[in-house]
Amino acid sequence: MAKEPKRGSLRKLTGTPVGAEDWEEVLEEVQQASDRTAAIVLASWVERTIEQAIIKALPRNDDKVVSKLMERDGALNSFYGKIHLGYALGLYEETTVENLDCIRKIRNAFAHAALAIHFETQQIIDEVNKLHVTMRPLPEELMQFSLYRRKFMLACLRFVTRD
Repeated sequence: MAKEPKRGSLRKLTGTPVGAEDWEEVLEEVQQASDRTAAIVLASWVERTIEQAIIKALPRNDDKVVSKLMERDGALNSFYGKIHLGYALGLYEETTVENLDCIRKIRNAFAHAALAIHFETQQIIDEVNKLHVTMRPLPEELMQFSLYRRKFMLACLRFVTRD
């Protein structure tokens, strides 16, 4: 009989950061995925990146403190909370907050909509168009996607790969 997972093990799994060694695998999954999956995976990557930066910036960032911040009512429990805490800590500027909020809203739409939606759905287009991203030439394998999916991908990748 299989051992029962410890309480919180799924929480720990979902909070596992994406390291540089994982980038290729994550990007490959995103390239092969539906719009819904790509939006959720990329936004999760952005959220983990914010979380890591916040924890690193905290004067007290031991396991006990971080655990409390990650609990149900903790400051690091929601994507929204992480975005605004990161801004309050001076980790990024207001334009980045606006982009992160768009990424969060798009992720939520894809995660919670029961209807089939995609990057060509008008409400998604409207939100993607709020992103402050300068389009640049992308690798050929990314040109197969719609303009709106490419813009969303670029906004997410620019955030997670910044120094």
